[in-house]
Amino acid sequence: MKASVFTSLCCLLVAPFASAAIWVDTFDGSTLADTNFVNPPTGTGNAQFQANAAQSRVELVSTGTLTGASHHQQWTHQQSIAYNSAWYFGADVFSGDSALFGTFGSGDIIDLSLNVVSSVDSTDRAQFNLVVGSPFGGLIHGARFAKQTNDATAYEQVDPGLSTSAISGRISMAYDPLTQIISAFYDFGSGSTLVGSTSISDWSMTSGTFGFYIEGGAGNITAPGDVVGALSIPSGSTYLDTAILATPEPARALLMIAGLFGIAFRRRR
Repeated sequence: MKASVFTSLCCLLVAPFASAAIWVDTFDGSTLADTNFVNPPTGTGNAQFQANAAQSRVELVSTGTLTGASHHQQWTHQQSIAYNSAWYFGADVFSGDSALFGTFGSGDIIDLSLNVVSSVDSTDRAQFNLVVGSPFGGLIHGARFAKQTNDATAYEQVDPGLSTSAISGRISMAYDPLTQIISAFYDFGSGSTLVGSTSISDWSMTSGTFGFYIEGGAGNITAPGDVVGALSIPSGSTYLDTAILATPEPARALLMIAGLFGIAFRRRR
């Protein structure tokens, strides 16, 4: 089912960008140690971001309710990209109807996210989240793109009303070193939508590399950060099932992004 998609992706990417370095991770191993991502430290509590080899995806699941705790786990990509290179980082995501997750308290969220961090200063980073929870005015899915400089949020954009029911599609970020701008997009079946773009010139990256990681988590956006509702995360209700990282030539980066969003892909439910 996925083979034709990846064949199309690789043909699209490799043909016009012969010099591009491309990684595709389908998460089809029983753990992520055999793939392009390194396993995270052992998680705490009863929430896990774990590989499901049978379904070729990474699921965020819990063994019970998450009341009174917050949980985040991440996998870091093994290969970094030079500070002056263009890159594209995307993933297919799915999140079920909010009713699947139990009772959200005020401020509670569940999220899947893409992250990029500077090797020059690890407090400089950007994040794109697919979120379900109550901060968006009712139990609804939303998208959030934010940049942090020296651990302080310097830019944040939110699309607060994507869907109240199950949602699936692709989230991505792309970087143009000529302008030093990171842009964030999503496509949930209606074409590519730009959530936001921001310059990272204040990261002062005149050397070093970018690092990339995927993350799944549950928590509360208000102090003290712990889940206050009786949340649970059933298997198959929230997952990420493909990650793509590419380094096209800077002048061709936008063409690659446009091509990626033009591909019609079938999803495994």
